[in-house]
Amino acid sequence: MKNKGKILDKKVIKFSKNYDLKEVEFRLSSDEKGLQHYEIEVTPQEGEFTDKNNNGHAYIDVIEGKEKILLVASSPHPDIKAIKSVTDQKENYSLNIYIPGITEFKNEKYDLIIFHQIPDLQNTAAEVLNKYGKDNSSVWYITGNKVNYSNFNQINNALKINQRGQQLDQVTALYNADFNKFSLTTEEAAVISKYPPVSVPFGEFKPMNNAEVIIFQRLGNIQTVKPLLLFSNANDKKVAVFCGEGLWEWRLLEFKETGSTKVFDKLVGNLIQLLSSREEKRKFKVYPINSEFYSSDPVLFETEVYNDIYEKIYGQNIDLTITSEKNEKKHYSYINNENLRFEIKGLSQGIYKYVASTVLNGKKETSEGEFLIKELNIELINGTSDFDLLRTISEKNKGLFLPVADLSTLPEILKNSAPQSIIHSNEELSEIINLKWVFFLLLSLITLEWFFRKYKGSY
Repeated sequence: MKNKGKILDKKVIKFSKNYDLKEVEFRLSSDEKGLQHYEIEVTPQEGEFTDKNNNGHAYIDVIEGKEKILLVASSPHPDIKAIKSVTDQKENYSLNIYIPGITEFKNEKYDLIIFHQIPDLQNTAAEVLNKYGKDNSSVWYITGNKVNYSNFNQINNALKINQRGQQLDQVTALYNADFNKFSLTTEEAAVISKYPPVSVPFGEFKPMNNAEVIIFQRLGNIQTVKPLLLFSNANDKKVAVFCGEGLWEWRLLEFKETGSTKVFDKLVGNLIQLLSSREEKRKFKVYPINSEFYSSDPVLFETEVYNDIYEKIYGQNIDLTITSEKNEKKHYSYINNENLRFEIKGLSQGIYKYVASTVLNGKKETSEGEFLIKELNIELINGTSDFDLLRTISEKNKGLFLPVADLSTLPEILKNSAPQSIIHSNEELSEIINLKWVFFLLLSLITLEWFFRKYKGSY
């Protein structure tokens, strides 16, 4: 294994038989943060048919530190396990769980606080709620039958829930396709719509501070405008609210129906990332729309320029410098436009760093980052024959599919097969003006009609 041309580790593998498969594990450390490019190379052996697949590339994003999440719950609940299952899949998340009387509270700085059925009627974890619920920490509230909605309405600035009595509604989920902070595919939204009902309080739901609905409540077949899951980012505080009880059932049912929990994990994972990510309030930002691109695709850059009151402005001259791993630099200039992204084509595989700059009010502003270009080689990605596809093609064309073991019967099959009749057709288009006899016949008829009209005195 190599990094920047330097060999980091080398292993010898011995095979005991043909078509043997072995997995090799490399454990490395890095002193640099950001994207790291590693090359895996297998020494060609005598008799190999091709050595084009003897090289592979791996790109690892080394992060500076983990994002810390605190989950505070009034009591043990299956939702806690469902959320922990999502965060455990992400190496850059560290989840601490605090249940008063059961687990110990760790007084640290957290990027996200999740309050599960808190504030409750017993005023559980009041000191933690006062500490984090009222400052600028990002918060995700998950409600339930233990929540004190009077206190809940006082401490959060995203949603007011005016509960009427103790009645509960059973509602299903309807994903809001207009939500643009993160996106789900149509197929993923369809999976969410099939999740089991959750219990929500009967009453009035009033979003605050232009909060955006991620998932609406659906009562039977009736789509409502009431939020089931919403997000708010007002006054430098990010808040999300899940208004129902039974989140864990979504993950359980999806696994039962599909054998995986990909959609649930993506939904919760995206929400946690949206809440926990740190935002810098800068007047100038340039960033690629994705962190990874294939070499066949263009690299698209978004540009954001703000004035002193953080209104977007346009028409700025932007200078952009891109540097490859080989320290090769390319310089670009463009003017930011409201409807256009800056596009770069023709970059080869590797890690690229970029620095963009502009001048605002006589001061030079810069924005920098990195992105990855991957080589797309479809033939090397899947070198296994798709026998189902070959069989389908042969059936559609009334052909015959034979496995290798039966290939010896092919001559006999061809000998006994009746030859198919073949019909040849040829179609040729010619303009009518090139057919002289037709042309003169039509001309004669038109002349004759004109003569009779004149002779009879008509028009």
